Order: sequence, then structure tokens, then C-alpha cells
Amino acid sequence: MSASLPTNPAQLTANTAGGAQGTSERTTTTTTTTTTTGAATLAATVSTQRPTGGVSDTSATSSTLSPPEASELGRSASPSSSEHRSPRKKRVRTADDYIKNGKVILYFKAAGSAPRLIQNKFKMSVTNTFQAVIDSLRKHLELGSSASLFLFINSTFQPNPEERILDLFKCFQVNGRLVVNYCLDQAW
Repeated sequence: MSASLPTNPAQLTANTAGGAQGTSERTTTTTTTTTTTGAATLAATVSTQRPTGGVSDTSATSSTLSPPEASELGRSASPSSSEHRSPRKKRVRTADDYIKNGKVILYFKAAGSAPRLIQNKFKMSVTNTFQAVIDSLRKHLELGSSASLFLFINSTFQPNPEERILDLFKCFQVNGRLVVNYCLDQAW
């Protein structure tokens, strides 16, 4: 195991001086190199000492801290090819992608004391008006024409019965379904 790398540049410089006793001035150059491999960032600092003036100091050495071996990190030394690829963007599906054979899926949700449907997903033609949805739901719930029935799109608003299914679907579909909430009493 390797020791953790110090973050202070003063801690990274290790001086070993010997033999040249007449040298009083030294120039220290510190170079920091940062290498990125995968998610880990490794830093290595090299400190080099050079005597100033005409005196040579052959015993002055440099200390180098090298990054830990790649095997210790559990990775290969070279970055994998998947790191160089740009992330694949998911294509956002539009309402037109969900329209199949001129039909869309309507998902009915009961609210309040309204009876639940056994089958709550239906396909309906996009050319129909919302009045066709009202009539179809009345038939499935076995309600007479005088019984009150309130329909809401996405628990928000009541569309006009003359509104086309295609327009409602393009504006208010959720995950390829037009959610129609229904109740027998005014709920929203």
C-alpha cells in the first residue's frame, strides 16, 4: 500500500544534501503534474535543487512522489475506451411516437364514489372528439344519460366535449397515455 499524497507543496519537497559544504544558496524548482485516470486524480510533485553561482553540488538529489500503482487502485493504467466516448443521450419520445394506427391509449382513473372499471386502458381513434370518450365511459359504467359524470384530464381540468382527442393527447399525454379521471360528483 502506498501512503496518501500530501497536499501541501512544502511537504512534497524532500531535500538530501551532502558533500558540498561551501554552498549556501540553492534554487528549488517545484513542478506539479496531475494525471486523471477514471474517477481518481493522482498528483506527483518533483522537486529539484540547483546550486546558485559556480559551485556544483553533485550530492543534492531530488525526491519524487509517484502516483500509486494502477494495480493498487484496481484499474488498468490506461483509461478504458468507454471513458473516451461521449455519453449516449436518450431520445425524448414525442406524442407522435405513441400514436399507432391512428389510435391512442386512454387511461381511466376513478375518483370519489365512482365505480371502478375492470379494464381501465382503452384505445381510441385520434379523430374522435372528447364527447365520444364521455359516451363510451357512460356505456362502460352503465350510466343513463341523466346521471351526472365529470371527466378531468390529469386531475386538472374538464375539456370541452368538442375538443379533439389528438389535440388533448399531444398537449397532455403522460408516458404515452392520456389520463382521464372520472367521478360522479364534482371533485376538482
